[in-house]
Amino acid sequence: MKLYLMRHGYAEPGGTKPDEARTLTAHGETLIRQTGVLVANINMAPPRMFCSPRTRAQQTATLIGNATGIVPEVREAVNFKFSMAAVVAMIQEFPDEDLMFVGHEPTMSSTIEVITGARVMM
Repeated sequence: MKLYLMRHGYAEPGGTKPDEARTLTAHGETLIRQTGVLVANINMAPPRMFCSPRTRAQQTATLIGNATGIVPEVREAVNFKFSMAAVVAMIQEFPDEDLMFVGHEPTMSSTIEVITGARVMM
């Protein structure tokens, strides 16, 4: 099993609108489209992708999905409280599949640290 953790693309600044409605910037969309092409070209696309219900995470997951054919599934567990417990629960639900998660900082980085011991910042 492989796990892929991804932070959403560049989004509108906080405070410009309610957080749950913040969208990707044009630059953020461009970079995520390019990332989707890369993911597809190197055959890194897992069969399942879960994303936060926040607009920017759903946009990111949709753009990756458009490039790879993965249909994203919205899960509250990938929102701001994403954690190793959420990863374990989804591994138990889909034990034989590679999984991708599209969410937010700082929980993406902290979950990577729990899994690998490496300190990263997405």
